[in-house]
Amino acid sequence: KRLLAQDGILVNKATTKSGDTPLFMACQEDHVRCVKLLLAAPRVDVNQADKDGITPLIIACQKGHLRSLKLLLAREDIRVNQASSDNGTGTNDGPYQCVIPLRAAAHFGRLDVVRLLVKRKGLDLDKPGKAKKMRGFESPLQTARRGGHHEVAGVLLRRRTRRACRRRPSLGCRRRPACRRTRS
Repeated sequence: KRLLAQDGILVNKATTKSGDTPLFMACQEDHVRCVKLLLAAPRVDVNQADKDGITPLIIACQKGHLRSLKLLLAREDIRVNQASSDNGTGTNDGPYQCVIPLRAAAHFGRLDVVRLLVKRKGLDLDKPGKAKKMRGFESPLQTARRGGHHEVAGVLLRRRTRRACRRRPSLGCRRRPACRRTRS
């Protein structure tokens, strides 16, 4: 706490060869006290990615660290649809291109994380990725289904149906149970 209060402390400085920031490492290990302290620092960049383009939000979703995830999502400046790229500059030739937080959670079957993310306003449920290591151009729903994470797929499918019904109530889909629940 005292260290963060000193002038000249670079809270966003990468501390490893892979470009991990203190906030990234705290989220990766779910060190909630550290995450709270770092998020309280006035100069912290909550969306800063490592050399692979992985952000603290993506790593918290991938690891299933709900406590850190809740703290990150409480920030107004968090970008929930920020996709990774190999060096954080948008190059197109690496193993983790365009992995978004929701897709990472779906890939690893993190049901509680997915439930928390889909409540977030502005989240893109259908954004496909193109990660070589995580199977091509798949949406989070496709990733969850391919991985056998049926409960995660169900949450995503219900959320997509609810959003479609709100956008186009003239679709006449009141017969579906998911649609009836959203209208009441």
